[in-house]
Amino acid sequence: MGAERAEWHTPLLRALFATLLEGAKFHRRSENHERVWLSLVGFCLRPGFGYPLDDWRVEQLWKHYPQTIQFVNETQNWTEWWTLWRRIAGGLDAAAQEQIFADISKYLNPAAARQPGVAKHIKTRGYDEIVRLAAVLERLPVDKKIQLGEWLLKRLQKAGEPSQTWWAVGRIGARSPFHGSSHNVVPPTVVATWLVQLQTEDWRKNPHAGFAATLIARMSGDRARDIDDALRFDIVAKLKASKAPASWIDMVEQVKELDEKEEKQIFGEALPPGLKLINLP
Repeated sequence: MGAERAEWHTPLLRALFATLLEGAKFHRRSENHERVWLSLVGFCLRPGFGYPLDDWRVEQLWKHYPQTIQFVNETQNWTEWWTLWRRIAGGLDAAAQEQIFADISKYLNPAAARQPGVAKHIKTRGYDEIVRLAAVLERLPVDKKIQLGEWLLKRLQKAGEPSQTWWAVGRIGARSPFHGSSHNVVPPTVVATWLVQLQTEDWRKNPHAGFAATLIARMSGDRARDIDDALRFDIVAKLKASKAPASWIDMVEQVKELDEKEEKQIFGEALPPGLKLINLP
């Protein structure tokens, strides 16, 4: 291709997607075919919007969702399956995102997760990626986002929960969505209670909790969405006392345009070269 995969520009990625989509019927030949196809098709269509005809591409790929995967005993294939939908979530409409949430909620709900069959699948079906996928479903109704955030906070009270669950809580409670509408942002009064739990953690020993708080408290410039000034002061003070990176503190103290490294850290993956994130009111 003339460059490392991370440097493939959007026109090339979308051309490769067209080839992958055309050969979709062959990806079930073996577990390796399936795994590689899932990995590449999501990589080539990320973030699911921003380039001409992306809405059509996502629509075509969404037709494969009901089929799930063929090699259901391969944990890595499940991981690539969830990663695919996370990568293109920005192009999925509200109905599609709600369908995904309905399908994965049993793995996230602490009560349902205690059921033997569900508990087994949590270990074998890529739970870490399920959590990351749930976090980027920004078009979910606010009540479902609140439910999801509280499920994950409850899971974090027990040892053994993966570190990315902290990141997921931060994304769910973020003031500035990546692709969703500001109308679907969890109210600041709700995330204020989440921040209380986050502040009980030692952010020096657990910087993941500190970063989650940073994502939630990050200033958007919209007073209706941003947390109140007193709570912001508390978050900034704890970040400074924990010797958190200066970039985190800057995001909480002021409206800040993200650089490429910060975009990747917040959104989970770099945007393709040639696409630029812009902030809309």
